[in-house]
Amino acid sequence: MSDYGFTASYDAEDRLTGWDRADANLDQSWNLTPVGDWQKFTKNSVVQNRTHGPAHELTAAGGQSVQHDAKGNITLLPSSLRPQPLSLSWDFDNRLKSADIGNNGTIDVEYQFDALGRRVARDDSTTTVFVQNGQQTLADYASGASPGSP
Repeated sequence: MSDYGFTASYDAEDRLTGWDRADANLDQSWNLTPVGDWQKFTKNSVVQNRTHGPAHELTAAGGQSVQHDAKGNITLLPSSLRPQPLSLSWDFDNRLKSADIGNNGTIDVEYQFDALGRRVARDDSTTTVFVQNGQQTLADYASGASPGSP
């Protein structure tokens, strides 16, 4: 079990600035501005510089732009932040409406909400229905399956 240990480091503001695992896998460190923006992120000795806008929104990572809509929702995460670019769309209430993994024009997952703002369905080639009671999700099951078999 000793291979599962880690060491965490913090700055003078008690913010996490480093994470080092005993097995040297996924070691990470963060260089933060005084307000907490990540200027630099290092993972396994690979450094990624980041820039932020006036509202502290991430505007670029690893030299690639992060795009936002007028309300500040992220609409495009570049491949410098994830294995493939990710295009996101949002509804009028800033709820995630759909995601396009790979930014290839094909929606990979889509969400539906009811009039109360509760997520009631997810379609990612299989439609999942969510059963709600108030703001609590009681069950989820594949569309067309028996509600008694979530």
